[in-house]
Amino acid sequence: MDQETIVLERLSKKLKGKRFIIGVVQGTFLPLMGPSAHTLAWLHRYLELVKLWMEYYLKVNVERAKAKIDAGAEAIIENDDYASTFGPMISPQHFKEYVLPNLKRLCDVVHSKGAYFIKHTDGNINLILEDIVSAGVDGLHPLEKNAKMDIAQVKAKYGDRICVLGNLDPSLGSQKDKEYIVKETLDLLKNVAPGGGYIMTTSNVITSDAKIENFYAWLKYGKYLIKIHDVS
Repeated sequence: MDQETIVLERLSKKLKGKRFIIGVVQGTFLPLMGPSAHTLAWLHRYLELVKLWMEYYLKVNVERAKAKIDAGAEAIIENDDYASTFGPMISPQHFKEYVLPNLKRLCDVVHSKGAYFIKHTDGNINLILEDIVSAGVDGLHPLEKNAKMDIAQVKAKYGDRICVLGNLDPSLGSQKDKEYIVKETLDLLKNVAPGGGYIMTTSNVITSDAKIENFYAWLKYGKYLIKIHDVS
């Protein structure tokens, strides 16, 4: 059992029933993958080698997911990024051929263990969104606003199949007053929360420049059932 799983097991024993326990893995694309010319070039120059590495990468993370579920995780979130703010890192055709089978495999394994599966990917994923949903994922995060992902539109189209998560500025409006984050929060609740199927989170980890007063404002206003609050 690795260190992450040990920590998750201890947290689960203390918090299960009080908090929803989520374990994190990777495994469906490429480790340390980013929108750089060097890493993307491998997909074209050394495709067979890349495919072998992806098979190994998936196998390792399938076992990590199983171990984390056994340790108490009620859901697994897989966090390999598929896109930049401009669009997918690889063509939709290559995504369907080389990545989608891995996503479906990991998703199926997690479901077979009785847990939920959440897919995280930054960037503009509109061109591969239907494929991601078709893999059977239960949730999709973060539907990044800065990448022109319209979370309300995604929910309207896929809300009967998936839960949507995220979309909030991860800096919590670091250069702005709390009224900014209150408005962002209430707009999301108004446009995405009705009917359920939405979990409010930031689009990525909260950044170090986030203002503490904005964080507390988010906690105060970012709750179901929504009301129109006085922000004065």
